[in-house]
Amino acid sequence: MNLALMIAAAVIVIFAAAYGRGNTARAADDAKTKEADMGAVEKIPANAKAAYFAGGCFWGVEYYFDK
Repeated sequence: MNLALMIAAAVIVIFAAAYGRGNTARAADDAKTKEADMGAVEKIPANAKAAYFAGGCFWGVEYYFDK
């Protein structure tokens, strides 16, 4: 039983280390993407008459439209 407990603990530690390492790499990629997107803002023409909102789920953005 002691050997099985040691093996289970080792497997848990390995998975936890692999999971944490993957999240930091993903966070670094997200930060680079957000930084690159910051310069892609277009100017709004003076004669603009419509706005399109992309909020994913309608129920999630309904509150903001009700304001």
